[in-house]
Amino acid sequence: MNELSYTRAASSCFSLACFAVAILSGLVADRAADKVLMDALLAMTGGYIVGSLAAMALGRVFKDSVAAYKAANPVPTLPDPLEHGPLGGDPSTGSAAVS
Repeated sequence: MNELSYTRAASSCFSLACFAVAILSGLVADRAADKVLMDALLAMTGGYIVGSLAAMALGRVFKDSVAAYKAANPVPTLPDPLEHGPLGGDPSTGSAAVS
C-alpha cells in the first residue's frame, strides 16, 4: 500500500466513527430522524477532512522519524566474500590458500 491509500483508509475510518457518534448521540437525545441524519452527514464530511489532515501529518512524522533512524543507524557493509576467491586464495591465478 502506498501513502495515499493509508491516508484514505484512516480518513474513512475516522469519518465513519464520526457518523456513528453523531447517529447515536442524536438517537439518545431523541431528535427528529431527518435532523439526526443531516447532522451525521455533516459530521462524516468534517470527520473525513480532519482525518485526512491528521493522517497526512502523522504519515509525514512517521516517514521523517524512519529517515532519521536510518541516518543515525546505517546498515553495516560487510566485505565481499568472493573478493579473495572461494577459498581465500588469489582469484587471478586460481590458487587456494591452504592452512
